[in-house]
Amino acid sequence: MSLGALLQDTGAFFGIYAFTLLTARIGRRPAFAMSFLFALGATVLTFSSLHQPAQILWMLPLLGFGTMLVIGGYAIYLPELYPTRLRSSGVGFTYNAGRIVAALGPFLLGSLTMAFQNAGMRSPFRAAAIALSSVYLIGVVTVGFAPETRGQPLPEE
Repeated sequence: MSLGALLQDTGAFFGIYAFTLLTARIGRRPAFAMSFLFALGATVLTFSSLHQPAQILWMLPLLGFGTMLVIGGYAIYLPELYPTRLRSSGVGFTYNAGRIVAALGPFLLGSLTMAFQNAGMRSPFRAAAIALSSVYLIGVVTVGFAPETRGQPLPEE
């Protein structure tokens, strides 16, 4: 488990850094959309295809890279959404509201696992993780409504 965490965290480290480069090159909205799609793909690939112990050497870093890629955008994008007088509060509220919603994930994962197990699925946890990863599609849709802030001045009013 320690090796798995180390591998996933190593991927996450590079993912967070890669997002900063990506957002500077292509903009905030496209970077977020690509990140959500990459996270979906990495999650589905890992939970559907990880069968041999040696596969953790490349799949877990890929999973960490994909799922944490978007975290690199919070420090860049969120401050650009709020005027100076609300910037700190707005960023803090937005970031922590997401954390509160994400806290429901383990409960939903457990419920889905039990439902898939009761339905007779052979690998209910894997199926539940793949089903739960569809949440990244909500992110892709939501990005369509977000403003693009690359190259724009910070809001002052």
